[in-house]
Amino acid sequence: MSNVKAEWSAIARLDPLLAERVALHFKGLGEFILSIADEKDALKLVRDCMEDTRSLVRCAELGNQLWLFVQAHPTTADRVVRRVAQAAACGPYRSASSRCDPSETYQALVNASPQLSLAVLERAIKAKGVASGRAEHEEVKKKKWALLLAQYIEEAGLPAAARIRAMEDPSAVWVRAFGARRGNTLKNRCRSWTPVREWLQVTFGRAWPKDVGEIIHYLEERHQGSPLGKTVPGSILASIFLMEQVGQVPLEARLSKDSILEGTVKSWTQQLEAEGEPVRQAPLYTVAILLAAELTVVRISAPTGLRFMCFMLLLMVWACLRCDDLQGICPESMTLSQLGLKFTLSRTKTSGVACHIRRALAELKAPRLVEGISCLHWQPQLAWIQTRGISLGDGQLLGKYPSVSVDPVHLARAMAPGDASLQPNDEEPQ
Repeated sequence: MSNVKAEWSAIARLDPLLAERVALHFKGLGEFILSIADEKDALKLVRDCMEDTRSLVRCAELGNQLWLFVQAHPTTADRVVRRVAQAAACGPYRSASSRCDPSETYQALVNASPQLSLAVLERAIKAKGVASGRAEHEEVKKKKWALLLAQYIEEAGLPAAARIRAMEDPSAVWVRAFGARRGNTLKNRCRSWTPVREWLQVTFGRAWPKDVGEIIHYLEERHQGSPLGKTVPGSILASIFLMEQVGQVPLEARLSKDSILEGTVKSWTQQLEAEGEPVRQAPLYTVAILLAAELTVVRISAPTGLRFMCFMLLLMVWACLRCDDLQGICPESMTLSQLGLKFTLSRTKTSGVACHIRRALAELKAPRLVEGISCLHWQPQLAWIQTRGISLGDGQLLGKYPSVSVDPVHLARAMAPGDASLQPNDEEPQ
């Protein structure tokens, strides 16, 4: 036993002499296990090694014990050998074809499965880090959520799944099938449908509802657990509509077009809006808030993060931007000169009162250099108003006056509405 390696200790517990003899003929335990394909091989191997020192009864016992040991230690190679042996016994030998390119095989598998494509995309995002630009970030986001929705459509077995799966590059076709919808839109639809899908799998064992009754049942049960948000029913209906449209479900078979479901969603939305708190408009920024923001920006001793946030606030006010528009500013297009700050927006809202201001190009004049509502402009006007004996009430809010960022004199006069003496043709303060 002293000459037997440690890896043969399991065989040595069956019989030390058997371990010593097989160790002389096999390079390792794995090769030894691989040589035994069935119980007959185990009995024959024991007899060949131990027939001269052990009785036939003892050899039979060792053969049975050895076969049980092999069964308890299966290997991948063992299964491969058995499959090859079965294939060889079923038909004539056929020479192997030329070896295919592993990269091409891998790419074909990835392209054929949205789930695999999504996993590859997520790994690429983690490896790359933050996207270099908004357009690239939007493209990556759209692809990610489109592939996840495609996975849901395939699970549901909608008609388009089989057609797209048969195409050359299914993953690319899935992404294009969602049209020009933005990444955020696909993200919202996916997140709205995910809890419904999980509930269907737990309750009915499938990923797609059989009829509208299951969706209505889901809404009732979810509302009993915790009150629904007023946008939840409409979001679920929009998710069903999107997947049925992309999945090419016939119009007469679409759940999203069912009048019962549409009426139920409208009823739920009306009820939740009535029960919820009314929508309140955010208060407008006062002139004092914007003055404080300007003073913080130019204060070098203030924390950098605070100065940056104040500058972003002023930027949104001066250029009439939404918070989302700040992410669309192209850094390489930003220029600062004596005329002010100039930059280009890569994406902005396409509707609303300020859409013409935010479309493609945003320009604003630096208030501290030319004109605006800094202390140098605002304080003389305040002093001029106070000499008229006018007190400023709570209604003096920025945002009511379209001329606020154009002419500080008009701003000061607008801060005292209703006073006939404060007109644009009045004498300018000295």
